[in-house]
Amino acid sequence: MSDIIDYRPYMVNDHKVYVHVIAYHAPGAPVTPLYILDEENVRRKVIKVTDIRRAASLKAGGAGLRYTVVIEGEMDDVETFMWLEESRTGGDWFITKG
Repeated sequence: MSDIIDYRPYMVNDHKVYVHVIAYHAPGAPVTPLYILDEENVRRKVIKVTDIRRAASLKAGGAGLRYTVVIEGEMDDVETFMWLEESRTGGDWFITKG
């Protein structure tokens, strides 16, 4: 059995990309993303979370908690969206492209 984990994101459609996220879980508090592993397998820090709300991604499909975040390396602290999609396995993170 291999100890190697494939961290590459996989696309579901042209706009939806599932990604690996390191997150903080605390009792009574929302899950907080700390790091995202981007498409080049580089760990990038989530600098801040400015909003969390239930929402659907009309562009990519899917719904869950939508996080408005600023990610390290984005130009001029541009806010972007990432979703924690509810599933039978507990939840998968995705971002939208394009």
